[in-house]
Amino acid sequence: MRRQRQQHEQVARMSDLKQWLLRKNLANLEAVLVENEIDLDVLFDLTDEDFREIGLSLGARKRLRAAIDAGEPPDEAQAATPAKAGVREAERRHLTTLFVDMVGSTALSARFDPEDISEVLTRYQNTVAGIVTRYKGHVAKYMGDGILCYFGWPVAHEDDAKRAARSGLDIIRALREIRAPDGEAISARAGAATGLVVVGDLIGEGAAQEEAVIGDTPNLAARLQALAEPGQVVVADATKLLIQDKFDVEALGRFEIKGMEGAVPAWRIAGERSLESRFEESALDTVLPMIGRNNELALVMERWSRACTGEGQVTVLLGEAGIGKSRLTRAVIDEIRTQDHYRVNYHCSPYHTASSFYPAIRQLTNAMGLLETDTAGQKIEKLKANLRAADPRIIAELLQIDAPGEYGPLELSPNQVRNRIMEETSNEVRALAREKPVLVVVEDAHWSDPSTLAMLESCLDKIAGERVMILITARPTFSHRFGGHPIVSKLTLNRLGSDQTADVLAKITGGKTLPGELIAEIISRTDGVPLFIEELTKTIIESGDLRETEDAYELTGPISHVSIPSTLHDSLMARIDRLQPIKEIAQMAACIGRSFDRPALAKIACVDDSMLDDALAQLEHSELIFRRGAQSEASYVFKHALVRDVAYESLLKRRRQEIHHRLVDAFEADPSAPPELSAHHATEAGLTEKAVLLWAEAATNAQARPAYVEAANHLRSALDQAAKLPKLAHWREKELALLVQLAQIHIAKDGYASVEASQAFAHALERIDATENAELRVAIYYGTWIAPYIGNDLRRAFDLVSRLVSDMASEPDPIPRLISRRMRAATLISMGRSPEAFEDLRQAYELYQSAEIVDFSSKFAQDPGVQIWCYTHLAQWVCGDEEGALATADRALARARELKHANTICYAGLHDTTLSIWTGNVARARDVNEEMRKLSNDYDMSLWKNYVAIHDAVIACMSDEKDAPARLDAALEEYKAKGCWLWVTLYLAEQAKALLRAGHPESAEAALRRAFREQEKTGESWTLAELHRIAGEIRCAGNDIEGAETAFNEALSIAKFQGAKSLEARALRSADLLRRA
Repeated sequence: MRRQRQQHEQVARMSDLKQWLLRKNLANLEAVLVENEIDLDVLFDLTDEDFREIGLSLGARKRLRAAIDAGEPPDEAQAATPAKAGVREAERRHLTTLFVDMVGSTALSARFDPEDISEVLTRYQNTVAGIVTRYKGHVAKYMGDGILCYFGWPVAHEDDAKRAARSGLDIIRALREIRAPDGEAISARAGAATGLVVVGDLIGEGAAQEEAVIGDTPNLAARLQALAEPGQVVVADATKLLIQDKFDVEALGRFEIKGMEGAVPAWRIAGERSLESRFEESALDTVLPMIGRNNELALVMERWSRACTGEGQVTVLLGEAGIGKSRLTRAVIDEIRTQDHYRVNYHCSPYHTASSFYPAIRQLTNAMGLLETDTAGQKIEKLKANLRAADPRIIAELLQIDAPGEYGPLELSPNQVRNRIMEETSNEVRALAREKPVLVVVEDAHWSDPSTLAMLESCLDKIAGERVMILITARPTFSHRFGGHPIVSKLTLNRLGSDQTADVLAKITGGKTLPGELIAEIISRTDGVPLFIEELTKTIIESGDLRETEDAYELTGPISHVSIPSTLHDSLMARIDRLQPIKEIAQMAACIGRSFDRPALAKIACVDDSMLDDALAQLEHSELIFRRGAQSEASYVFKHALVRDVAYESLLKRRRQEIHHRLVDAFEADPSAPPELSAHHATEAGLTEKAVLLWAEAATNAQARPAYVEAANHLRSALDQAAKLPKLAHWREKELALLVQLAQIHIAKDGYASVEASQAFAHALERIDATENAELRVAIYYGTWIAPYIGNDLRRAFDLVSRLVSDMASEPDPIPRLISRRMRAATLISMGRSPEAFEDLRQAYELYQSAEIVDFSSKFAQDPGVQIWCYTHLAQWVCGDEEGALATADRALARARELKHANTICYAGLHDTTLSIWTGNVARARDVNEEMRKLSNDYDMSLWKNYVAIHDAVIACMSDEKDAPARLDAALEEYKAKGCWLWVTLYLAEQAKALLRAGHPESAEAALRRAFREQEKTGESWTLAELHRIAGEIRCAGNDIEGAETAFNEALSIAKFQGAKSLEARALRSADLLRRA
């Protein structure tokens, strides 16, 4: 029933005046009636005199009167008019208010007879109303001798602020002709203000009912009026900015105004400028799409000519929003339309900046002719039939076509799939180029998702020798890494000059000439912004103020009466207002986005198919939108992004939310819709709880691909929404879980010492008391611990983990207890307290065996059992059990491989290689490091890549390769740049030994000093005995026997204190060799 009622109401809104005129064969009268704000109810009350006043010819008046007199059945009339005559839906509007107040009315009332004053007051009100109406303003309210007027509602005009200013000046002049009973001229003050308001809600009842304006603007206008001297018009700062190119204004200063924050500037209108001065000094600063780019077009076409000869090109068109990038692109397309070529269009969307390869997915779906109704098998057959060179299996994976009977699972890692997608899309374009030249258009690249940007960057070298040109449009904020490539050229679009503006005008009018003074006015008012020129000129042509002849347009009245917009907002709002019968369809489409599909719009429009198609056809005919594809499955795009913005922002927030709510329902019912799309609309609908869950789902999906950048962006959106929720226990806990997930994504992407991960864990730790969930608490402690552990503060790491062990001691769940024990054991080993770690490791392993869950890797980055064995074998070796250490290391690596979890295998590999460094087993270290190298590259894990580079350099040091120390320095710099210091002392020890063996004791001494400094800073003491032993070896090389003996004794003392029997044995051997020498 609710949907039926909505449909009935929508039908009523869409079918009033236009449908009645169509039925009566009077459609040619629609424009003049709409321009005069005449709807069907008002029409039936008008007289012949009214028709004459609005300019209808005798024949038109007769035909219209006959149609009215014929009457219409009540039911039909009801279907053709809004449910309540005269009631408009409230809207958000950019409104200029004018408040006029007669000076000295109280004194006049005291001096003269009330009947005489009533006559003066009536003349005053009629004069004001007549002037305001002449400038198409709206008299909103009479308040005794005060009159409130609106410009910009109920119908917007292109220059509403200027209309208000002219009205104010004309009113001041006209009132001089009105005399008080004693013959003295009356005077008035006027104030004007411009701003965003909500207008149209009805308040009051019966005769007291009125359409209210909610916002500061009317109050500010009234207050500014009070500042004016008699005979003055005073305007607010926002109004002054809109009129200063046409009026001389003088600053009155800043004033404290009740209800306004801070001092408010006020300006007096001194008078209207001459046409010449306005032309010279006009400084409109509006930025919107442009046309008329002959020089720029020539430059792009020159690049296209090169591309056609096999010199691949990339041209980046940069410019602010609305400056003309899309128009220039269309001009290029038109220019080469007769040439034999292929065109590939990638359109980046502001709502899909976090959806991997979104432009490619949409382009391929369209190019392959894939339909929602196709089966998976049909889609696969279309791919096979249409793809030139790309592997259908990879494209099917990209398009998420599930056809297990056709293709088996891809034996590729997610990162390999991502790389193959980039490779195969590039291969497809190159294959097309072997047939004929290819133009690849990438629209709005500033909204590209990271994967699409990576795809563009990866193809530059591949197309350098191909017949391909990539034409990219983007705003100046577009960030990329291919600007220095030799095939890339950048073209920044600037504003048009006067000659180019004249060319634009000629195209708009179809070659018909405009009056010279009108052209000068347009040039002055538009300041070289092509869309402003275009929209302004079309508005003037459609306004009725011009008469069209065979080869020209002629003014029907003075130029001052021509509807010329002062701002783009007003111009676009005026065009939307002219579409009153279908305006709401445009607004609904705007809620979907700049681009929208007909099926999606049909789900929320609540009108039948024929009415929707009619509305879309009218929007297309008015050039408000462009269509792509067949009608039933068509997709549309607003001609300009800011057209869409104006339509969207004119809706009340509550109305927007209703539409976004419907979109959420529609997309959630569509299994092919990505959750981030539903999440966006849930966010805009104010469905905060649903938005949190949908953003989290989108993040999990992205994390699984893996698309870490997109996943992190989704989680930030989820957290933004979660912050708005009541601080109830389950939502506070959900917020903690989101923070942990965000941190873990950054760890996987950037490493344990990621700044973003540390910040997320720090925020979670501040809120940890919000949850009793032991698993979540330990995850937060783990994340908070890992940064100082792997960073440069083992002492703080130990304090944190000791708090965790204590916190988890009474926890019945074994998982948190085993994790906390394993963490403390790791910290103890690096601090040089290996014997103490065995008890924690023993208890952790017992808990691991008793736990019911087998796979921990998805929650804690690596399997805890493997982690336990890794630290066990390191502690075993330090404490002198080398045979046991090797056996445990084999066990850890085998278990990691069995799990087939890349992060766990690399973790085991790190510790295994570390053990090999201690034992000097170069061959084993090299083999395990190669395994780490493959996995870290396949999954694009930057920290593990860094460890591989460090291991390469350390192994080279152990093998006495000449450049090994320098390579290690470079690898360690990159490592520390990530915030990592763990085991740097071990790596520097190997560097010092290599330099000493190479005969460079001074360099070895320098490396050792660095190691000691790092040890002092970080508290990493497990290598301290070894560092002193190496110091002794350096002293021996320098024949400092006493110094060597002291160093060896210090090494022995530390090793004994730490229970480090392997290091004690090393120190004893070195000391024994010294004594024998």
